[in-house]
Amino acid sequence: MKDKKSDTESFETTTAVCGSRPAHNQGIDKISIVVMQIERYKERFTHYPESLHVDTIYRTRWNRSWCKERSIRISGRPLGRPPSIAGLDKRVLRAKRKKAREDEGIRQAVEGAFGVLKSRYSLDCVYEKLRRTSEATIMVNMLVMNMEKFLKDLFAPLSDG
Repeated sequence: MKDKKSDTESFETTTAVCGSRPAHNQGIDKISIVVMQIERYKERFTHYPESLHVDTIYRTRWNRSWCKERSIRISGRPLGRPPSIAGLDKRVLRAKRKKAREDEGIRQAVEGAFGVLKSRYSLDCVYEKLRRTSEATIMVNMLVMNMEKFLKDLFAPLSDG
């Protein structure tokens, strides 16, 4: 017969992802997440990324300065007062605005994919008992979404004509 304490110790905490903000974002150090992901990128590709497209919650002063030291551009509005446009060259200003629009387009594509995962693949409410089970559920749904897109792209030329 098992005692009650050993049963509860064998379970990990329940992971719930519901609504617009996932539960795993709350209470986690925003600095370490950004640094960890950028370092993983560097391990994989042997260099730092040119730019970083993150949600506003991760655009902290520390993350901005850490990225600036490594010549990584963070998308989004800069902190502080907007610069005076009187002294800036119009070409430079246009180029900055164009780059900001391109960055925002990349962010919107990522957010759109998360929106599809939440609505079409029911990731707006994942309630699993174990953390590993929750992660597996999310990964399988992402795999299915990617396979659907791959098959759609593969067979789309055949249906055109």
